[in-house]
Amino acid sequence: MTHLGINSAVAAAERGYSVTGFDADASVVAELSQGRFRIHEPDLEPLAAKNAALVTTRAMAGFIHNKVAAIRGSGSKPMDFCSTLAITVPVPAACSSRIDLGGVFTAQAQGAKQGVEFTIVYSAHVNDVAPSLLSKAQQDVLKADGAQLGYGPPVGFVVKFTNGLVAHLSSDTAIFGDMKTVIHDFHKANLAVINLGPNPGMFQSGAYAINDLLQPASVIFTHVNEAATEGGKLRANTQTAARMKQVEAPAYLAISERIMEFNDKGKCVSGC
Repeated sequence: MTHLGINSAVAAAERGYSVTGFDADASVVAELSQGRFRIHEPDLEPLAAKNAALVTTRAMAGFIHNKVAAIRGSGSKPMDFCSTLAITVPVPAACSSRIDLGGVFTAQAQGAKQGVEFTIVYSAHVNDVAPSLLSKAQQDVLKADGAQLGYGPPVGFVVKFTNGLVAHLSSDTAIFGDMKTVIHDFHKANLAVINLGPNPGMFQSGAYAINDLLQPASVIFTHVNEAATEGGKLRANTQTAARMKQVEAPAYLAISERIMEFNDKGKCVSGC
């Protein structure tokens, strides 16, 4: 639920669609649960004051629930796990999934024949909590040792849509073996949404991870950590442009206000 995801999700919810959000960053989820944003977009904050189902690990959920309770104040109903792992949306109250790595959570709109399936998969990156979300006492303890606090394993997601499309959302990640054995071989993801960036090394290893391990039908590059576009067009001589040339599958950039549609085979059929 980064810059593009937050805006798109809230806009869709305002138009009557049932929206389920998920993010690997505990601080992002805690803030969104209370309708607070790290970015400014006119009219989004009041629109976000709606109940949401959050897909995250149980290890992170406890932290999120406590933060939400502290923000709401005494006397308010505490946030809890969703009642089941297959819910109907919209939900009556904000809740989080009760799953771990490999767990599956399904959100189904009222009257729909099937729901959207969210599976938590591994990802190779840090999973630290922003110090500002911790108590002053905890901040002081960590600062004394130069330490950081993480809740649960780093994760990405595999999302199976009702039209048969299976998308892998990498989050910030380095290359790792499960890309082939779990995400490609088992889940058979045919769309890869890949965060690029220098810290986990995907600018260097991304082409191999995509071509040899994930082997998707299409790729969307996002969170590229550089000024990769100008006027909605890819800039030459950027690291992002170099990776896109190396990728064998059709590759696209996540561009503001662009809506792309993919079929069950992972092929872009609209907005490409």
